[in-house]
Amino acid sequence: METAGLQAIKSCGGVAIVEDPATAFAPSMPGSALESVAVDYVLPIEDIGRQLQELLVQENRSVLSAPEEVRLEHAAASGTANLMKQLQKIATTSALVCPECGGSLIAPCLPNAVRVALER
Repeated sequence: METAGLQAIKSCGGVAIVEDPATAFAPSMPGSALESVAVDYVLPIEDIGRQLQELLVQENRSVLSAPEEVRLEHAAASGTANLMKQLQKIATTSALVCPECGGSLIAPCLPNAVRVALER
């Protein structure tokens, strides 16, 4: 899972489990998550399944609704809403443009955001 997805899970009250970069095939991927997200567990790959099982049997896990910015981004990405209209509610247009298409780069107005979108 990408860092942005892990941020969304945490913002909805979820638990973040990241593979230990020391044992990962691509250490920069879990490293990015560790730099950007308040991770709950850092485990070698062989221990992640066991940790998931333990979390599933724990009681008293509250379920939170997704924050507005997560719902808007999901609606835009899933095609259920106008992409740019939704993104403009949670992002700002920068002065930078894509060298290939000339579209404006849009950066989310979210803490620790690590993704951008193109406005064409």
